[in-house]
Amino acid sequence: LDADCKVESSLLRIPEKVWSSSSAWCFDVVTSLHHRSACFTHSYGTFVRGTGSILYTGPLETESNDSDEVDKTSRKRNRATAFLASTRFDLEAPEARSFDADWSKDIDWENDMRYLSGTEIARLMGFPVSDADDGIDNSFREFSFPNTITVKQQWKLLGNSLNVEVAGKVAEIGIKSLLMQ
Repeated sequence: LDADCKVESSLLRIPEKVWSSSSAWCFDVVTSLHHRSACFTHSYGTFVRGTGSILYTGPLETESNDSDEVDKTSRKRNRATAFLASTRFDLEAPEARSFDADWSKDIDWENDMRYLSGTEIARLMGFPVSDADDGIDNSFREFSFPNTITVKQQWKLLGNSLNVEVAGKVAEIGIKSLLMQ
């Protein structure tokens, strides 16, 4: 996640007309604890179903666990378990989903749900960042958008793209296979 997100939070907020619509139950909701996301398409931020994950930033605990004898690792695991045990955000195949009008009644949509920023999606897609310490000039691997591009344009540019690490590995395997023939 962007700890230093330069995108104004109102630009990432999900409009009320979207989250209050009957199609909002189709959102793929993730948290900072998830290790997956939906495929991002060029329609991210425009349509709900199948266009990319949204981020839940609210409390992850279903009940308080402030016991002094619980260490930080256990507390983190308990929060993750408590949250992931909730069926509200379980990943299901679209055909297995059934509509629940009350699925989001206790979510603070203004503060706890948002779209991902363009740089967050770029990181998920494996675009290079300047955190490597291998002596190579980081300016060659820093990914950023031009200042003139809007958030929606960033989403469109990244939509339907491939993870660069996965694409590189597939290309490497293909080239090795061709050279071995």
